[in-house]
Amino acid sequence: MNLDGNASGGGLPSTLPSLGHKVISDELFKFCEKIITPINFSLAILGVVTNLINIRVFLEQGIKNSNTNIGLLALSVFDLLGCAVMISSFGCHLLTFTDNLHQFLVCQTYTFYVSLYYMIFVYCSYWTTVYISLERTLCVVIPLKVKLILRPKTTVFIILGIFLFFVGFRMIYISPIRIVWKLHPYLNQTIPVLYEPEFSANFIYTATFVTTILTPTSMFIVAVNTIIMFYKLNQFKKWRNKNMNSSSKDTDSSAVEKDASKQEKPMSSKDVDLLKSVTTVTCIFLACLSVSYIPVPVIFMTPGVSFSGINRNLMILTYSVSFGFGMINASSNFFFYLRISTRYKEAFSAVFPVCSRAASNA
Repeated sequence: MNLDGNASGGGLPSTLPSLGHKVISDELFKFCEKIITPINFSLAILGVVTNLINIRVFLEQGIKNSNTNIGLLALSVFDLLGCAVMISSFGCHLLTFTDNLHQFLVCQTYTFYVSLYYMIFVYCSYWTTVYISLERTLCVVIPLKVKLILRPKTTVFIILGIFLFFVGFRMIYISPIRIVWKLHPYLNQTIPVLYEPEFSANFIYTATFVTTILTPTSMFIVAVNTIIMFYKLNQFKKWRNKNMNSSSKDTDSSAVEKDASKQEKPMSSKDVDLLKSVTTVTCIFLACLSVSYIPVPVIFMTPGVSFSGINRNLMILTYSVSFGFGMINASSNFFFYLRISTRYKEAFSAVFPVCSRAASNA
């Protein structure tokens, strides 16, 4: 990620020399960036607004006795911080849709620096999602035991542990990095570049290795939990349908009670509601993370893909797309909560009665 004098030509026409074949031309790069950047900027703003609403609604629902609500509240906080951090970066790029290479390089260096902190909240969001999915899965598989093991205080400590781990781990690499001004050999102007001390440059390999393992691991855990949750939801639907059919056909109430007693004890409406919400969150997480992981294979499979390589345009575009799906993951939960969760809609109506009435009238 270190930028030197020959790095970061971006996709703007310039006097920067390059050898080899570009997968994405400068013209196509500029065209794509003019489409992607406003979308990312809008999604980041939407993420800030929707997660502020989520935080207020979850506080209205109460978090003292709900591990899931604590987890969803923490997830909204991390998503909010991630979107807020990237707003300035996307806004900077919106202001540099010109052929001024100097302005572009200044903005690009700022984006790289900001994204170092953005990734802290991204990883916190990933592993908070992992915990939420695991906790909800255990609640429907071993409900009695999990209530003794995972109490609200335990959930708070686990989430704080996730946050402190990623802050500490990333800050080892980030804290020594600083922005310095360096003369660009082709522009004959000073530009800001990221200066990495030798320690940080060496540590980045360890950090990359760890995060490369952690991200697929988080996806695998969430995928397994999502499958189990879908199975349990489907099982509950079958039980409910069978019970309703039995009740409609059998007029003898004692016979109905006898038949129902043989069935597996159903989940409460609250558990079903939470399960639907968490399943939705995990599905969004898996879909968005699968796409946002694109830069990893692109870097390893395409020659010259780096911020100073011939295919720097491809590198920057893949990260732009990755950031965009990160914004979608952070901003879209609100709409699914509102559509799927009865408890969320009730709390939302209590907090924002005007919005609720307007939606009902529409």
